[in-house]
Amino acid sequence: MSLEIENGVLKSCRRDPSFVCLPPSVKIIGKNAFQNHTNLKSILLPDTIKEIREQAFAGCKNLKYIMFSRKLERIGYKAFADCRNLKQILLPKHVTVISAYAFSGCEKLSEIRLPSGLVRIGDSAFLHTPWLETQMKHHEFVIFNRILIACRAEGDVIIPDEVEYIADGAFEDCKNLRSVAFPDGVLHSGTLFSNASNQPETISLYGIRLSWNRIRDMRPSRIFRVMEERNFISQGCYDGKYVYLPPYRADDGYLIWRLFCHHQEDPELKGYIRQYFIESFQYLMEENNISMLEQLLKEESFVTADNIDRLIQTAIEQKHYEIQILLMDYKAKHISAQTTAEIIRNKFYL
Repeated sequence: MSLEIENGVLKSCRRDPSFVCLPPSVKIIGKNAFQNHTNLKSILLPDTIKEIREQAFAGCKNLKYIMFSRKLERIGYKAFADCRNLKQILLPKHVTVISAYAFSGCEKLSEIRLPSGLVRIGDSAFLHTPWLETQMKHHEFVIFNRILIACRAEGDVIIPDEVEYIADGAFEDCKNLRSVAFPDGVLHSGTLFSNASNQPETISLYGIRLSWNRIRDMRPSRIFRVMEERNFISQGCYDGKYVYLPPYRADDGYLIWRLFCHHQEDPELKGYIRQYFIESFQYLMEENNISMLEQLLKEESFVTADNIDRLIQTAIEQKHYEIQILLMDYKAKHISAQTTAEIIRNKFYL
């Protein structure tokens, strides 16, 4: 077969056979290794293979049968794209990643068995396959193993709580979206809304409603890089870019509060809140979010004797009387008690 193998990577096959049985010395099928081998009809992959890289079998239009390695873990970008006679794929249990367009254009692919350990599906991995088209006809949301693969919803969309990860291009076929509400903690790493026809007016994340056009082009900032590293929020929720937080921004301030409620022990998050506390607190009052304010008051290091009176005065001016009572009650129970204790200690010391 004239295989070129280097350090366990199959780099190319110089001939175009109809059947391929690879030797166990192959651990990775390299980029473009069998691309456009139009005579190839079936292939047997030994259990030593753990990865199939980008476009390895792309354009093999007569490929009908694949026996996958039982140890296979990753399938690369366009690995089997445009294999037009491929009807069935039974992926082994160790596969965790299917990259973008991996099986796109497989126009006869009607049967797919996905492994339970799958954690990521790339953009349009099954685009233009009968399998996906069948799923879309019967389901508003195509979900597998908590991964949202595709969606055909319109208008105001609420992503089901079971979804933990959103595949790139999941909203590709959505039109006339007004708003999309995501479950708390949902992860994503690519482009959610790739064209103008499927972009919603607003998205909701951690219960915050944000203008999509307002946030999609924000620049990087250290605070959100820290958040993403700790799985506070995924960059992909913002069109593949991190979110930039200027000194104060109303809706971003709200997002910070919600993240704080989920991750109260993070010191950098606390530092950011302290730095812009008054402005963000005022925004919460404007939104009349009592539950958020109650959660905030549990963290005693933010509301202090130095700012409590200003907060109460703001609540009075905005006619948020329930919040005014909440703050006054907090002052009586915590601030005044602390002040009295300090006076007693000072007198005793003197």
